[in-house]
Amino acid sequence: MTRIPVKRLLAAVIVLALTARSGTLEAQEFSAANADALLRTLSIDIGPRPMGSPGEQRALGFAVETLLSYGCDTAWIMPMTRTRSVNTSSGVAVGIKKGRTGRMILLGGHIDSAGPEIPGANDDGSGSAVVLEAARVLGTREMESTIVFALFGGEEQGLQGSRYFVEHFDGMDSVALMIQTDMANGLGTIALDPDAHGASAPPWLVRAAVEEFNKLGYTGLEYPFHYFSWNYAMEEGSGSDHNPFLRAGIPAIDFTTDVTAPIHTPQDTYNNFEPAGLKRSGDLVLALVRRFDGGVPSSGTENYLLCLLAGLPLFIPLWGVWLFLAGSAAFALLVLLRLRGTGTSEPPAADGIVTKRRWSSLKLLLISLVVVVPAWYSSNLIGLLKNERYPWFTHPGHYYILAMLASVFGILVGLRMAGGLKLSRSPYILFKRSFIALVLLIAITAIGSVKIAVAPALCLFLLALSVGMRLRVPAAILALISPFWIFRLIFSEADALLFRFIAPTFPGTFMAGMVINGIWVAVLTLIVFSWLPGFVAMVRVHGGSGRVLAAIRSRRFLVITAGLFGIYTTYLVLLPSYERPWYPDLHIERVADLTEGTDTVRIRGSEYLSGAEIRFDGTDTIIGDNSLTFHSPAGARTGDPWLSVARDIQTTRTDSATVYHVTIDITTTRRPYTLNVTYRSSAGNPPPVSTSLRSRIRGSATAISWYSFPDTPLRVPVSFTVQDGDTIRETIEATFDTLAPRVEVQYRSANVFRRMTWRESHGYGSR
Repeated sequence: MTRIPVKRLLAAVIVLALTARSGTLEAQEFSAANADALLRTLSIDIGPRPMGSPGEQRALGFAVETLLSYGCDTAWIMPMTRTRSVNTSSGVAVGIKKGRTGRMILLGGHIDSAGPEIPGANDDGSGSAVVLEAARVLGTREMESTIVFALFGGEEQGLQGSRYFVEHFDGMDSVALMIQTDMANGLGTIALDPDAHGASAPPWLVRAAVEEFNKLGYTGLEYPFHYFSWNYAMEEGSGSDHNPFLRAGIPAIDFTTDVTAPIHTPQDTYNNFEPAGLKRSGDLVLALVRRFDGGVPSSGTENYLLCLLAGLPLFIPLWGVWLFLAGSAAFALLVLLRLRGTGTSEPPAADGIVTKRRWSSLKLLLISLVVVVPAWYSSNLIGLLKNERYPWFTHPGHYYILAMLASVFGILVGLRMAGGLKLSRSPYILFKRSFIALVLLIAITAIGSVKIAVAPALCLFLLALSVGMRLRVPAAILALISPFWIFRLIFSEADALLFRFIAPTFPGTFMAGMVINGIWVAVLTLIVFSWLPGFVAMVRVHGGSGRVLAAIRSRRFLVITAGLFGIYTTYLVLLPSYERPWYPDLHIERVADLTEGTDTVRIRGSEYLSGAEIRFDGTDTIIGDNSLTFHSPAGARTGDPWLSVARDIQTTRTDSATVYHVTIDITTTRRPYTLNVTYRSSAGNPPPVSTSLRSRIRGSATAISWYSFPDTPLRVPVSFTVQDGDTIRETIEATFDTLAPRVEVQYRSANVFRRMTWRESHGYGSR
């Protein structure tokens, strides 16, 4: 078992003393103070806990000692030495409180953090603290069910710990219910997540969660329908440790607090965490344990579409969703046929003259583009004025308001254009275009997930209803709101989180920016275009809006909108783009090649590096342009290496090849963050490599990898065959989370990630 430092044991003793002093009644309740003390130990005393690291091992050991002290009959670390792709030293802390029956309720959280710079207070030190505090409460009770407490390692690397647990825990057949807590912040809402790819928790569990939450008197429970609809359409979408249980057919649910917090950044600290959320999540978990201690209504999982309406769960079976898709298309087709019955040709104008109006689709596409472009590029305008890539990073909500003002401006321009473009006056011709476009969109999205297809189907249904009904004002309202759900799929409940994660990874070149922005503009323009002809058809059907449109199209409205846009633009230019807890990323990467004898430094930022002062090997550089990267010239390597490699090579000759049996001994002066041994063939294909360690194909190479902070020396036995005329290149890279001396960078406040890589290579040819 992992040795626990005295500081950690002392923290546990203090918590136990507080518990004993609180009395019997308080021992039966979830204590926010105790959970807070546990969180401080995990996030401050232990700190960052990436999978396989000494920090994660210390946290797992602390969890085991705490579970035993809180009354678990047994507790241990389930070791995990490899995942599906890497070698590691991770595991799962498991504690069991035996009940009167062998039926098990499992409470889970993940104990790892996302990287060596990330303390992981919110994600998921807080969830782990909730599980441990729940163990204190339940450890004093006689339970019908056996309670299992599991703190998973490796969640941030793809749910590795929970997957391993589901595959290797001896009592999996007895697990009747799994409840996961992934983040327990008190700063915002709490989302219930009953989903995984292809499976969802049974409705009784979702209903129970909602009912118990409401009984407790808390507010802010939500189900992010739009985000989960497309997220779980993907085989490897984001999720939490309840996913492997659902996919194994076990009822499971996760509770995650507001994802707008700075998770997966060095700012995920205790100081940026609101401890009030610990009790909210803990009370909910304990309420569900009490409710199902005597048994669960049924086993297994289901698949449905879930909505929370006025705080109440609504479950729609998938056959009902398919029926809605077909019904929406059928209803829209009936409306289209009715319009066709009124005439398919252009109706006469007010003067009685019939003019054939062509190219309405292209004209409407142009108007759609005019609406989308100002909205999408409004943030780019602020970035240009402030000379920053992502001025919206800290305050994305303000930029939605700016985009709305810009889109209104685009709509006004589009209306003024429409008067001169001579669009078709036939409702049938116009509505037919929206019908075809939206039916195609329904079919395409349904291939990915029937849940995603609900959005375009709802748009088509409301648009058809607005065209087919007689009441003018309700028709206009329905037509205007009909595309809302399609846009909500893109700008979902988790959009701030996703945009902040994804945007800094985009290349900073002008051409890359043009391509990325062009793709987004094209997607949004096609969405607007799929709706716009139907909206114009509604206007043609109901008429009587000429005066309103004339007023809206007036220059006065255009000037007022432009003025509001200008005022808000000025405000955002003065608003700081980056402030606590949101900062740009700065990556400092140094590579020392033992084989080539070279030493280089590469610096890259998510924001422009203009003004950065870089000192490397006695040379000062001040970056004066809007570069995102800096490369030092390759210099001669100096200083003592942190990596040494020794090889024992045995060969066997065949008719046309040489078989190598190599034992590599790798030693480093300190623990590396990651270590990779890769093999590349001059033929271009990943060479087959036999080894007792975990290996994988990565691009054109075969890789044997460790994550994270493996202890050395490491012995790597490999065997491979080199055909005549071919060569195989072996490259060993040890990457550390600290830099060797001689690199200094002065830059704005930023999340700094330091990496030092020592590289050594060796070639193998046929003999």
